[in-house]
Amino acid sequence: MKAVVKYGKGKGMIEMREVPEPKPKDDEVLIEVKAVSICGSDIHIYHDAHPYWPPVVLGHEFSGIIVDVGKNVKEWKVGDRVVTETRTGSCGACFICQSGFPQVCENKRAYGIGVNGAYAKYVAGPASLLHKLPDNVSFEAGAVMEPLAICFTSIIREM
Repeated sequence: MKAVVKYGKGKGMIEMREVPEPKPKDDEVLIEVKAVSICGSDIHIYHDAHPYWPPVVLGHEFSGIIVDVGKNVKEWKVGDRVVTETRTGSCGACFICQSGFPQVCENKRAYGIGVNGAYAKYVAGPASLLHKLPDNVSFEAGAVMEPLAICFTSIIREM
């Protein structure tokens, strides 16, 4: 499948490449990407001004439809409309995770930064991070839920 890949360290070094279609692990799902947004992090990665682990398919704000589930996934099924949290790889055991902030765990490798992301037709990731996208919410709106949640949380904390 075609994907937008940051293939090395340094400014630029992004191109459309042919990459293997991901396969979900036992506790993961495969999502057909229906909408993806461009994040400021993507721009910073382009300019080599944000942590990332190349080569990596970019894109972490997305929505889509589940097209395959791993053998241990029971709560989701093919055809479900979803959005996902980006914090793949959080350890769950460190002080930061135990304090309720797994999104800033040092072990975290978010989609499009440390694991392949959604600037592609398909992305695989943990079923435990999924959220249902209601039928009355467009895929485009779903793709901006994560940055909207960050904005909302920041505003509430400042009040």
